[in-house]
Amino acid sequence: TLSMSIAGPPAEMVKSGGYDLLVLQDQSDLMISGTSAVHDFFAPEAARHKATVGFYETWAKPVTGSNFTTGTLWRKAVYEKYAEISRDAGVPRVLIARVGEAFSKVLELYSGDTDEPAFNALYDIDREHPSLLGINLAAWVMVLAFNSDRFQAGGCDSSRVPLVPGQTEQQKRTFASIACWLSDLCPDPARAPLPSQQLCKTARALQGRWVQNKTSAEAHCATAAGQKLPADCTHLVEWEVSDTSVTRRAEGKVESHNLRIRDYGWFCSVKLTPELVYVSKTTANKILFNDCQVWTRSGSEAVAKPNECMCIQTSSWKDGEGNTCDVYESGQPKHDPTSCNWGSGGIVSQSKRLRAWQACPGCQRCQGMLHKSAPPQLLV
Repeated sequence: TLSMSIAGPPAEMVKSGGYDLLVLQDQSDLMISGTSAVHDFFAPEAARHKATVGFYETWAKPVTGSNFTTGTLWRKAVYEKYAEISRDAGVPRVLIARVGEAFSKVLELYSGDTDEPAFNALYDIDREHPSLLGINLAAWVMVLAFNSDRFQAGGCDSSRVPLVPGQTEQQKRTFASIACWLSDLCPDPARAPLPSQQLCKTARALQGRWVQNKTSAEAHCATAAGQKLPADCTHLVEWEVSDTSVTRRAEGKVESHNLRIRDYGWFCSVKLTPELVYVSKTTANKILFNDCQVWTRSGSEAVAKPNECMCIQTSSWKDGEGNTCDVYESGQPKHDPTSCNWGSGGIVSQSKRLRAWQACPGCQRCQGMLHKSAPPQLLV
């Protein structure tokens, strides 16, 4: 926290001077004590050295039980108070890199749904710290905020800036436009188009009848990975999709579900509710969701395998300890049922994480990746 940094090596660096910009970031959840640190130490020291103070505003966390908008507004208010204190102390120039508001703007542009993959991509697996994309958004905001006097209206030409791994051109342009707006160099970025009444390509691919082959719950049906199931231990789950209405039939029960569709033109996200899972990939006869479950087109030549699950994010997935799928391979430290069940990493939705068995072939419960015949409609 800032209050913990008024003594020791950080404080000595601030006292020594020799800088023209002092960047301050408080601990995201413990900012209440930072006011006195700014008032009593950081602002007077920056004023004494005639340095600019740049505040790095942090972001809210889209975790279950929290209000993202409230979290953003609270952080915004705290950093604006820090800025006011600094100006009153005689700091010649005070700037705020409004990174938290940039995260909130991304959420706004994509319908305000904290489950939206385009928004979740800003966060690491803990949904608190930023991913590489989140860091890139923060960098855009900081560069334009702290150098706004060097840019003309309109900001900079984003086409001259390279992509970071996993970033699309559209994401880069969006980040640049948000940063430009927050630095008062550009107008408010236009909100992405609201979903049209027509179904997007991904939603059209879901229309019709689908099946899954599921294991029954009877005790004698419990088998170890790789063992053959008894003949009477599977049953069909039938899905029928008509427009955005979805009907599920299994073991004599009928349930109603829905598709929530967001078509932004450059990509279309399709969420199955109330399961809160997204369509990840499609082929003519298979649908893969981002929790690894697979639907098979009814009446097609494709076979619905028992408990079919296609591995998700195999190359990029990491568990909470930073381990990749390599440690879940045969002969490796986490190649066991307990580790496969409890190791979690990538985000499925706000309340769900991607387990090792859904991502790693070594757990022997998910199979190789589903091959598409068309470009991806959604990056998960």
